[in-house]
Amino acid sequence: MTESVMKLQRVQLKCKNLHEYLRGLSPGILDRLYNHPATCLAVLRELPGLAKNYVMRMLFLEQPLRQAAVALWVKKEYVKEQEESSDILLGLRLWHTQFLPGGLEGIVLNPIFKENLRIALLGGGKAWSDDT
Repeated sequence: MTESVMKLQRVQLKCKNLHEYLRGLSPGILDRLYNHPATCLAVLRELPGLAKNYVMRMLFLEQPLRQAAVALWVKKEYVKEQEESSDILLGLRLWHTQFLPGGLEGIVLNPIFKENLRIALLGGGKAWSDDT
């Protein structure tokens, strides 16, 4: 075998799931991936149930949502699951914190992900193109 083939065989991803792999990518690459509706749908499908719920509840909101309002969606005994879901959504750049008028902290979905997930779920948009 050639040396380059041997090097390729030695390289292994040390990721347990899709989330770990995507978290390791740069923000620019993630945004390019989120330019494809099918990718957005695949990422949504791999999210934990609570994180999916957050995304679906925020998918058609046009303005940031107060963090306190999001916290009210979950019973107090599920705070750990809420924090895990929030960490996943932040790590995948699916939602961002943004300050609201008055200084309150709010949450908004990544606009690229949001637009392309809408296309994946509702139809429309362009067929697959290689613009990456």
